[in-house]
Amino acid sequence: MTLYNKRRLLTFLGLLSVAAVGLELHSRLLTRLWRLPQVPQENARQEEEIPQGFARYPWYKWEPHPTSELPATIRKVEGKISLKVGGYGSDTFSQELIQSGRAPIYLINDSDHDLQVPSQDGDIYLRLEAKLDDGRWHRAQFHQHSGCGNSYIQHDLPAHQFVCIFGHSPSSGKRSYVRYAIHNGADDILVTDEFDGHYSTDDLTLSEFDDMALSEADVLTLRSFLLRESRPSLLHYNQRLEYLRATAWHSLTSGKHDLDAAISAAKEIQVFDPTLSVPGNLEVTLKTWTASRQRERAELQRLHGFYFANKTVSGAAKPHQNKGTP
Repeated sequence: MTLYNKRRLLTFLGLLSVAAVGLELHSRLLTRLWRLPQVPQENARQEEEIPQGFARYPWYKWEPHPTSELPATIRKVEGKISLKVGGYGSDTFSQELIQSGRAPIYLINDSDHDLQVPSQDGDIYLRLEAKLDDGRWHRAQFHQHSGCGNSYIQHDLPAHQFVCIFGHSPSSGKRSYVRYAIHNGADDILVTDEFDGHYSTDDLTLSEFDDMALSEADVLTLRSFLLRESRPSLLHYNQRLEYLRATAWHSLTSGKHDLDAAISAAKEIQVFDPTLSVPGNLEVTLKTWTASRQRERAELQRLHGFYFANKTVSGAAKPHQNKGTP
């Protein structure tokens, strides 16, 4: 082959390559433009197909007391933070608690540090869990994030004080070993001892794809949900798939997952659902947020998800308003 023909062949192959890239970009653009108006309708259609449920929240007052005032039946863990299940008496108030499906739970701070306890609308994310046949603990109590920033505050729990709050306690349902856990984003979540109790199967199902589940989910679970390969089998009457998918997307791009896995999944999801995005370039933004989250976790010292409020702990700082995401 002459040099001239070689050049012509290389030029032709180059043009083919450019054309192929152009066709792929054009196809992606058409896909995104076509899917853009389809996303809301698809969410609405799926919502119509999914049965609706209802969940209850046990409200309580935050009133710390010295550990010296703990009931005789509640034993603190010396020098530690602990979570204990209280009992019921024969008094009228105890009977009212039983009938309303509430259980007294004692959060005890016997450490030497004053604590700040994150909460949403007064709720410190205390949730009932049940041990199922697979031997693992599953949350059996629904949670929905608040859209109002004023809902998120810090409760003060001084050193050597406790607070009695209420946990969700169904009086009927499936029997199992149950416990309470505080799901506040900590790796070392605080839990009670397990005991024989009940849980509601509807509560369990509602919890599988709620805001808390998606915030705690791994990349594969989030990818499956955002690509609509999985979906809730029961939806809270006040929950919308549009908001749940926004929660899942925020969790995926929050910087807490493996960076390469998150970027790969996010690219695939953005083609499927063009309504989901992040500011600027996807890869650059996720790298920035991941580095920021890692730096913040190193600077903020927490125990069981609680922040140290005193200055005796070096490096203690106020929590980020967005819980780690810039």
